[in-house]
Amino acid sequence: MDLIILGLGGLPLIYLAISTLVAARSQPVVSNGAVPKYRASHLPVVGSAFPFFRSRASMLASKDCFSFFVGRKHIVNLGGVEGRRTFFESKSLSLPHGAIEFLIGSVTPIDDDPDDHGAQEFIRSLAALTRPSNLARQLPVLMADIRAFQGRLAQAAPSKECPSWRVLDPFESIYSFIFRLILRVVGIAEWLEDEAVLGRMLSAFCGFEKNFSSVHLVFPWLPTPTYVKKLFHAAVLYTSINKIVKRRKETGKKQDDALQFLIDHDKDIIRSLLSVLSSGITTEGCAAAWLLVFLAHSPEWQARCRAEIDGVISQKRREGQSSQSKYDVLESLTLPEWETGFPVMLAAFRETVRLAMPGAMFRKNISGGAVPIGKTGEVIPDGAYASFLMDNVHMDPDLYPEPFQFNPGRHLSPDGGSGEKQEELEPHTYIGWGTGRHPCAGMRLAKLEITMLMASLVAHFEFQPSDAQGSKTTGEFPLVHRNGHRMEKPKTPVYLRYKERK
Repeated sequence: MDLIILGLGGLPLIYLAISTLVAARSQPVVSNGAVPKYRASHLPVVGSAFPFFRSRASMLASKDCFSFFVGRKHIVNLGGVEGRRTFFESKSLSLPHGAIEFLIGSVTPIDDDPDDHGAQEFIRSLAALTRPSNLARQLPVLMADIRAFQGRLAQAAPSKECPSWRVLDPFESIYSFIFRLILRVVGIAEWLEDEAVLGRMLSAFCGFEKNFSSVHLVFPWLPTPTYVKKLFHAAVLYTSINKIVKRRKETGKKQDDALQFLIDHDKDIIRSLLSVLSSGITTEGCAAAWLLVFLAHSPEWQARCRAEIDGVISQKRREGQSSQSKYDVLESLTLPEWETGFPVMLAAFRETVRLAMPGAMFRKNISGGAVPIGKTGEVIPDGAYASFLMDNVHMDPDLYPEPFQFNPGRHLSPDGGSGEKQEELEPHTYIGWGTGRHPCAGMRLAKLEITMLMASLVAHFEFQPSDAQGSKTTGEFPLVHRNGHRMEKPKTPVYLRYKERK
């Protein structure tokens, strides 16, 4: 909707006139030393907003540095090794200032704090919630949820056309189930007690994530319909959390959950909890669904993952207990066994993130001075934003031969263990889990929950690509929308058929 408004035909003339006058009087000046300006599609007032929002991957795909404007925002796109090092290693570039505007879609100002104290507080809170002792304590609860989820899959109605198979849309069932798993560790107990409330909160999170207002980013003073929707969903979440906090403080009743941790440690409850949840739900939910889709389309790698899982189950079965169920064996695994015992599955997850996470990362220079871009002689001006397209490394055929092929083997060492050989040859060549000064704070939890879920599903079911009626389909992998701004669900439904292993 906002892209339509951004077009001249949908933008009221009064807004266009006002915007033109404002832009003419306050056009940003590019300082000396800044990188060359992008001129392929630069218009008055909106700058290069059209290609930036409509074809971001094509626009930013370059190993050279260049700059452009989105409205009044000056963005420096960093390419090449020097640009990559600057983006991920510079202490002068703030992640939250860039991410809040260009990824979350909010232009609410935050303190210009060069030390990112707000971000550090978020990281410290998440680190405390995902420390080993807490994760180990949550394992039985997570496995109980997974076991119940598998039971529902097994009891689903068979396909009419292929009665021996059942059908699921992983971007609905897997995605929504991941929401439950995340809440178990970093969420709110009251939401998990009521399925109706859980559904409403998931809907609110999806609405908050989906309603990204590109027009509002260009014209912060313009209350676009999409931005109003985003505020509405944020208000739903805020109201629910605030009501639960107030009730707990009034009654003195405590829960064993992340919300209680934030209350007891006097954290910024609303901001911290929404940051933790919104940073993980979309990415982890989509990653789990994409991983299952890729394994269903890759019989060889599905078989290799299954062989690894069966091997662990066989090894961990108690002596003389050959009848011990797979469920029981998996439920007995310790945290270190989950984190280190499935290198093939972890490689498949790593490859899924490489393939399915498009878009660009953003930082903002809030240092008060220009930031040099390595030894290029060019700079990122004070107050400007830096962008880095993930595909510039993840889809580089020199780094990843046949980049569009799903090949977890590129992440395995010769002895079959997980390997990160590429990063040893060239810096920051895998950025799906963060790198440099900003590694992903929630990746440990995401790896654990996805490994537990996928190991259990692949151990008990066989998966194949299908249509909605359950007939097997053949062909290429579902395409990832590479001009998207983050990992997301496919534009059209994707179906898999599954049956229990004999």
